[in-house]
Amino acid sequence: MNYIILGNSLVRNLAIPNVQVISINGLDWESAISYMINHRAQMRDHYVFIVVGPLRFTSLHRSRREVVFRDTNLRTVKQLFAPFYRVQDLAFLRIYPIPCPLFPMNFDKYNRRCARPIMRGFYREWNEEIRGHIVVENRAIYYFNTAHELNTPHLHAKIFKRKRGRYQFIEKYLRDGLHVRNSVIRQWKHEFQRVIRIMDTRAENARQE
Repeated sequence: MNYIILGNSLVRNLAIPNVQVISINGLDWESAISYMINHRAQMRDHYVFIVVGPLRFTSLHRSRREVVFRDTNLRTVKQLFAPFYRVQDLAFLRIYPIPCPLFPMNFDKYNRRCARPIMRGFYREWNEEIRGHIVVENRAIYYFNTAHELNTPHLHAKIFKRKRGRYQFIEKYLRDGLHVRNSVIRQWKHEFQRVIRIMDTRAENARQE
């Protein structure tokens, strides 16, 4: 089985033997699906892990460079995950996407780099609100992968974990409020390798039956 990791700047420093890692700034679910279709010759017969940040719920102001929370009101899963329903197009091309779980960002820490942030009073509120949106999206990601007999890399495990009945966001593992530290990148490498071994073993067992 062949594998590719397609992600945004989060995977820029990720290196895994025999696995191509493609990093594209600003990548989200929609552009990831479009990229796979536009590069179908390269992606054909590959399982493609998709790694993006919480971009669906945020917007970047062009001049201020301030990231703000865009409330989606937790709309229906079908609306939130419209790009995933294009997998039929990809299956026809023999490309198999594996969306990876997300984790929240720290608006206050990330926006300190802005030249003229003006929404400071909302940062703490946004840090709380985005957690619920991430939980909903991750549940749908697990459901999607399970329904398609795909294994999900637990990329969020160290940063976003369930404790005492609610999800805790461990911010110390993020460098700037969004990008992960090198210790997390090393963990991601092992996690991807673990999932790849499982999928390879299952494929081999299926061939022998």
